[in-house]
Amino acid sequence: MKKNVFFVLFLLILGACTLNATQEATLTSTTNDFLKARKEGMQLAYISMIHPSLVRAYKDQGDSIFLEKFELKAVDNYLDEPILRTIKKEKSTIHALYEFKVIQTGWIEEEITQKNTSYVAISDDNGKTWFYMPKSDYDNKDIAKDIKRLL
Repeated sequence: MKKNVFFVLFLLILGACTLNATQEATLTSTTNDFLKARKEGMQLAYISMIHPSLVRAYKDQGDSIFLEKFELKAVDNYLDEPILRTIKKEKSTIHALYEFKVIQTGWIEEEITQKNTSYVAISDDNGKTWFYMPKSDYDNKDIAKDIKRLL
């Protein structure tokens, strides 16, 4: 009997922390679009996938700070090999922590570094739409104060 109770509790906890098939497909597709926009330097597409509260926070600091934060340079780095680390859900809000490998690019060749960076994918409509925020900004409670942090 105790084993059954623990098994049911385990399934409830597991179910509370996972996405359904539609949410997972939308997150995967949006993440691929996010990575493509960043890699190919599609500035407007990239910014449109950043959480609006973060975009607004940097825009309010002035154009130069905004451009410094979001400008994609021709010779830069891009993100690849996404690993979904954790997911937290509260009502219709879902936060998913991704870790990406940073690929340094240059004029001649690409170099895979051992450096990783993290982004949080945020959905406020139960996984229908997703926006992204660097983990460093997510952890900074002075930026985008209207976002409730779940991670």
